[in-house]
Order: sequence, then C-alpha cells, then structure tokens
Amino acid sequence: MSSGNIGTTIITHMTDYEAIHYEARQALQISRRISRPRLVGSQAEIQVGRELASRLDQAGFRVHAEPFRFHDASIVFLKLEVISCQVLVAATIWLYALGSSIPSVTAALLLLMLGLLARLNNAVRKGSLVDGRKQTAWSSLCHRLGRSYNATTYVARMPDSSQGASATHLLIVAHYDSKSQRMPLAARIFLFSVGTVGAMLFAVLVLLSPLKPVLAMPAMALGGLALMAGVPLWFLDLANESPGAIDNASGVGVVMELARALANDPRVRSKLDLTVLLTSAEEVSTMGALAYVQRHETELRRLDRLGHVYVLNFDGVGVDGTLRWVGKGERAASSSEPCLLCLVRQACKELGCKIRRFNLPGALYDHLPFAAIGLHAGTLVAVSRASLGVHTRRDSADQLALAGFEQAGQVTLKVIQALLDLPEPEKPCQTPASS
Repeated sequence: MSSGNIGTTIITHMTDYEAIHYEARQALQISRRISRPRLVGSQAEIQVGRELASRLDQAGFRVHAEPFRFHDASIVFLKLEVISCQVLVAATIWLYALGSSIPSVTAALLLLMLGLLARLNNAVRKGSLVDGRKQTAWSSLCHRLGRSYNATTYVARMPDSSQGASATHLLIVAHYDSKSQRMPLAARIFLFSVGTVGAMLFAVLVLLSPLKPVLAMPAMALGGLALMAGVPLWFLDLANESPGAIDNASGVGVVMELARALANDPRVRSKLDLTVLLTSAEEVSTMGALAYVQRHETELRRLDRLGHVYVLNFDGVGVDGTLRWVGKGERAASSSEPCLLCLVRQACKELGCKIRRFNLPGALYDHLPFAAIGLHAGTLVAVSRASLGVHTRRDSADQLALAGFEQAGQVTLKVIQALLDLPEPEKPCQTPASS
C-alpha cells in the first residue's frame, strides 16, 4: 500500500486520537541517524543507546538504564547441535549400509534430539545470563563456553502515566543493536530448513523402512541432503559490518517517534501505563529482552493478573512491504481483554492494509521472552525484497522506505486507541477486617 492511501484512510477513521501527531518522516530520520554498525558491546552500540536515552529524556520520560551481562554460549551450542545431528545421520546411514539392525536406534535418538532442541536452546539462553544468582553446574558450563558481553537495556516511562493495579499496560519494544554475517539471511534460512526438515523426515523414513523397504532409498537421499546442508552452518559467524538500517534502526525509529507523540497526549498519559523498552543483544539470542523479563517477571505477572499487559515489538518495519505478525496468536482472553493479534488485525482492517502471519525457522524476536511467561506479546515486521539484505552491508539507510514507517506507526495508533477504550478491570473485593 502506498503512503498516500494510508494517509487517506487515517483521515477517514480518525476520531479520539486526532491529537496524537505521529510523524513518519521523523521516525525515518531517527533511523537514518543511527544506521551504522553497532554490534553489542561495540563503542557505536553504546553511543547509540545513550543517544536514544537522551532523546527519551528530552521527550519527558523517566529513563532508567539496566545493564546486564551474558555469554554467547548459544552460538557455540548451535554449532554443536548441527554437528551432533550430522553425526547421528551419518551413523544411521553407515549402519543401514552394513545391514545392521541398530539404525532404528540412532534414528530414534535423532528424532528425540530434534524434538528437544527448543527446550535445550531456551535453557542455554537462560544459563548464559549473569544475573547475580548462585551459579549452577549448567550456568557455569554456559559461561565457560561463551564469550562475555556487557550491554544495556533502556527502560523509559512517562512520569505521570497511570500505574494503578487496574491500568492498561503497554510495552513498545525495539532492539538497537545490529550484526552482520558472511552467509546471507536467505541462505541461512534455507540451509536450516533443509537440514532440520530433511533430518526429521530421514529419521521417520528409517524407522518405517522395516515395514516398507521401499522407503529406504528416499530416506538415504534425505539423509545425504541433510548432511550437505549442515556443513556451511559450521561456519556461522558474528561480525560488525552491517549498518542495521532495516534490522533494526527502523523499529527503533518507529518506537522513538511513537513515544514522542504519545507523551504529548493527555488521554494516553491518564489512561495508559506506557513503557518504552530499547533492548540490546537481540541479535545474540534476544539476551536483552530475556534479561529484562527475568528481572521483572514477578511484577509483570502481577500486573497481568490485575489488569491488561500487552507487549508490541517492532523489528524490520521500515520497508515498503506487507506487514507481518510474528507470534503464536490468540491467548485465551475475555471480551474485556482482547488478544493483541486481534487488535492488530482490526487496526489493519480499519486502515485497509494487509496483515499476514510470518515465521522464519530458527528466528528469534524480542517478544518471545514475554510470551513465554504468558503475556499478550508479538512482533510487527514488514517484508520486501530489501529485507533480504539484513545482516549484510546492504542493510543501509538507502534501503529504508517512508511507507513502512507510516504503516507501522498508524497501525500501532489504532491499537492504542482500542487499548484506551478497554474497560477498567474490576478491582478485587477486600474483606473488611473484623473488629
């Protein structure tokens, strides 16, 4: 959709939030300004974080820096997982060629390992944080395997926003770090998909082949394909050559401009408990968001029990492409607590723009640690041909498009209008003390 169409639709549907003046060009300018390589821990990343915090302070927010430390053990474990899967595939093929009856055992182990990878990776991420808790054998292992990083998440709140137990709480999130890798994003996604799906189908066919011997040949072909796909994944690297314009200076620009616009609206200040969250280390297994959630989990859960808590993350929205939703979808919700995806879909419907689901195998987003504790959480992204350049030198400021900033900003304003119209949850009754 062109920016002109969005603007026309907004005028048609604009009601109570006419006073919220979101400027897409300002969001674009902020994104261009910070579009330079800023790997977590680099001097540029530190400077950009401080610059953004200063902007929020000038807009009237109370800004709090939350430093955290972590190890990148997830990168080491990823390579070990790839190699382990390949060893099991190769062993199964070798045993099958020898006519052994053991291939079904190694195939079953391969399926079990693939099924446990998500839980293992979550455990690695949590074990990689240095959070002051007593070290376990697991966290000690994660700390030994990974390189140590120091980073900072910036938390900004409006000074007079509603913080009562029955308030509607909204966190708008974007990560300000970037990274580059030698292998293009599309190639990595393809290889991970082929390797994972190929290995899974290979194991299933091997287990079924005693019943149907005809399945042996396609099983061996899939096993060979999975082996070849995994070899380039041994050499995944982490570098600092991408300007990170789309990923994720664009998300930061939208969040910063939304914060400025919302801070000046009296209805928002009185009815919405707004938190702006600028995370670092998203490019290293979402460690910034994970550190924030672990530090504030008790409070987040309490607020969610007593009111409405929504987490909307922005990642790669600054391109002229279709808006996408990343998240599991609708959490069970009452009529007075609509799911976040429902609100986004309704906003897009009113604005006349499309919203589609989006899922990249192995991709991580900052909403995931929030969703893991049961909150309404999701990520908005936009996808176009320019998006293929993320994590490379091609992800530069000249790839940004004003239409993407308009689309993401106006959809979010519609969502916020719906949140402002939510009824206040009933406060729990308190039994008077007996005399």
